[in-house]
Amino acid sequence: MPRVLRIVLLTLAVILLLYGVYYVLGRPALPIPAIRYKVSQGNQLYDLVKATESDELRLTVVTDGQIDVEGDGDRLASIQYTPKTLGNALTLAGNFISKDQQEFQTDVSKPLQNLSSLLYNILRFKLTVLLIPA
Repeated sequence: MPRVLRIVLLTLAVILLLYGVYYVLGRPALPIPAIRYKVSQGNQLYDLVKATESDELRLTVVTDGQIDVEGDGDRLASIQYTPKTLGNALTLAGNFISKDQQEFQTDVSKPLQNLSSLLYNILRFKLTVLLIPA
């Protein structure tokens, strides 16, 4: 057996073994480091962020179909989604977060929607965005 084929088969076996362990553990969401997003005073979310006593709003997106918004330890909103309905939720969020809807769609919404639809059934990630006043 050629060496390259042996390496490819061994790599595939290791990947399948790791995914099997991940699947047996219940496919937990793997956390991605939090992203800090500064909200300027002219933004619609500024007053909402300032209303929380912790002066930060935590937006958590899990690719298994859950979006949570928390402020000062309290859950303010919770949205269940599928890859098909995620576009609607991101459009709604874009209306509050960004003044330039087209920029939000190209920079945030489309990449997040594509990634989520790819990972919805395979591998779960947990992305947290911290909205803080500027």
